[in-house]
Amino acid sequence: MDYSTGTELWKYQWDFIHNPEGGWHIFEDVEEGALITDESEILEILDEIKEGYENGEDEVSFNYGTEYLYNSSVDIGGDEPIKMQINLDHYQQETRINPANGEPYPKDYIYQQSGNYTALSFEGIGSGGTNVVEIIVEEDKYDMLHQFLYGEERFDHVFLSDVQWYSQFDTIIGCNGSACCCIACKYILSQYSGYNAPQNTDNNVAVLKFENDYTQLLPTVKFTSKLAYLVEQLNQGNPVVVGVHYARTDPPYNANSATRHFLVIVGMGYDETNRQNYFRYYEVGTNPQYELSRGKNELNKLYLDQENKFISGYRFYDNRYYTITEIRKNE
Repeated sequence: MDYSTGTELWKYQWDFIHNPEGGWHIFEDVEEGALITDESEILEILDEIKEGYENGEDEVSFNYGTEYLYNSSVDIGGDEPIKMQINLDHYQQETRINPANGEPYPKDYIYQQSGNYTALSFEGIGSGGTNVVEIIVEEDKYDMLHQFLYGEERFDHVFLSDVQWYSQFDTIIGCNGSACCCIACKYILSQYSGYNAPQNTDNNVAVLKFENDYTQLLPTVKFTSKLAYLVEQLNQGNPVVVGVHYARTDPPYNANSATRHFLVIVGMGYDETNRQNYFRYYEVGTNPQYELSRGKNELNKLYLDQENKFISGYRFYDNRYYTITEIRKNE
């Protein structure tokens, strides 16, 4: 066991003397034993975890001769670089973890500096529950670290199961002409919350580029704010009417020329298999007898592509590909 060679004790030695029942933790406060390392070595470990997670791997491994790595200026895509410490167990041995199984824990130090910090900790595979990797950052930088490793924040699971479904072909909708899907969606909304979903070009989150037979979509600058609005409304218990595009090449006829159909968003969540956030919808464009098998099916999902600013997905029973083009405001 390492002890200071002078008259001063390291923090974990002092804590142990005054509270021996507390035992030793695998990552005691040995800031003095940490190695100030190059940023690239920190990023190499982060990239191993990030790529392993993206590829769906159950295991990544490390073999480092240093247990504690620290750098005060690690660039992971924020407004400015951040300080970061990585602790690795199994000195000069292989360390194995599941990249998807990191858990946050509060810390009060990082390399000779006290404060509010958070460690993303990973249990070792075959370690009997022992954490063998810790990535420590300032508390208010933890979300940045999590987003760097795993992408956007996972949606909380929401499903507004008490929203009544209607088909656009239901007699109560009373539509025999065009725009029946929009009328049905607005009826669902009004029956549940009393809201309307008026047409407004400010609702557009994607528009058509008038080339290639009207099939090339472009996101708008309103995508981020409208996405936030959609999430907010669902968290408040309100369904939302959205317009969607699918591959039709006939001339456009809606105010947003990209919109070909309307749906009602009734939920959201995170798909563990696809590793993506999604929105769940009611499909009004099917006959009343298909309420459960098609209209309200739990497979009715559109997936969020945060990087490219699209929300899209295949309709499960016929592979029609929907992309959200407008998110209508509840009024």
